[in-house]
Amino acid sequence: MDLSSNEKIEAGRFVATVGFFDGVHIGHRYLIEQVKKKALELTISSAVITFPVHPRKVLQKDYQPALLCGYDEK
Repeated sequence: MDLSSNEKIEAGRFVATVGFFDGVHIGHRYLIEQVKKKALELTISSAVITFPVHPRKVLQKDYQPALLCGYDEK
């Protein structure tokens, strides 16, 4: 697996899932496996797109979520 932290996504075909992914639980793992499976089927890349800030914090500035892991741990 190739890990990178990019602000820009390169153009091209890929299968992706997008989410905050705070703590990769069984549901997250299933979703990621489905993305990988589909990408292999189509012979294209797969990607997991996540964010350093909780989505609710973007909408509600004073929200202080209790996070399971830091951005670097994702």
